[in-house]
Parts: sequence; structure tokens; C-alpha cells
Amino acid sequence: MASDSDILRRLREYAKRRKLDIHEYLGEGIQGIVCSTTLPSAIKAFKDRDAYEREVAVYQRIKERGISSVCGCSVPTPFSHHDGLLVIHMGIVRPPFVLDFASAGLDGPLFEHSPEAISDWIESRMDLFGDRWTTVLKIISVFRSHGIYLSDVKPGNITFE
Repeated sequence: MASDSDILRRLREYAKRRKLDIHEYLGEGIQGIVCSTTLPSAIKAFKDRDAYEREVAVYQRIKERGISSVCGCSVPTPFSHHDGLLVIHMGIVRPPFVLDFASAGLDGPLFEHSPEAISDWIESRMDLFGDRWTTVLKIISVFRSHGIYLSDVKPGNITFE
């Protein structure tokens, strides 16, 4: 895993190469750090190659299928990526949106889970999303129809307001 300083260095290097100005820090998670640019767009640098490659593959599918929104939620438009720097450049989205595909599987889930684990996951997601759960299920279903299996389903990655 890369250190935060290495990730930020790669973000800045990508921005420099693409002649982008970093506007503000948007956040970080398990897979990396995201900053906005002045275009407006966002750049995300990853901690490890596997998560980067998964997200690039999902964005390639999104681009191939022309997916810009799902169930009224915007999906970031992929612009470019850099395999050496492990950086993805994408459009900015405003709520409602769906984002963060580094844990998604293509053409099948990343991991198989027991029926009990799936039941527990569903129950926890129902608690997180409340009356929006039915819409979240529709979002998951639409992505699956495109062969994209979301696994990091949580508020923040699927945001309505």
C-alpha cells in the first residue's frame, strides 16, 4: 500500500502533466484520495493497483454503455487515466449520484458470500438507506444488468441529497 504522501505526489504529478489545477481536497477512503480540479473535474489516486484496475475497468464499461445516470442518480463521466500513476480523471457529480467503483466486480461479484452474510448485509444496508432502500435495490439491479456488481453500497457512494 502506498503512503498518503506518495498518493498526493502522484495526484500532483498527474495534474501537472495534464495541465490541471487542483482546486480542493474532496476526501479519501480505503482505496485512495480524491481532489477536484478547476475544470470542474475530479482526479482520484489509488493506494494499490488492484483497486485502480477494477475502477478503470468499470469506468470503461460505463463509457462503452453510455451510462451517465442510473435511476435519476448521476454517474461520473470518465475522462482519462494513467496506469503508471494509478490516477483516474473523471467528471464531477452533484447529488443524487452513484460513485466509487473500486470495489465493484465486472461480470460477477468480487467475492462469494454465504446466505447468512448476504442477509446480514441486506439488513445493514436497509438500516443505512431507510426509505431509499427500494431505489438503491433498483440502482444495484441496473448496474448488474450492465455486468457491474456494486459491493461498496453505502451513503456517500450512493447519495440522494
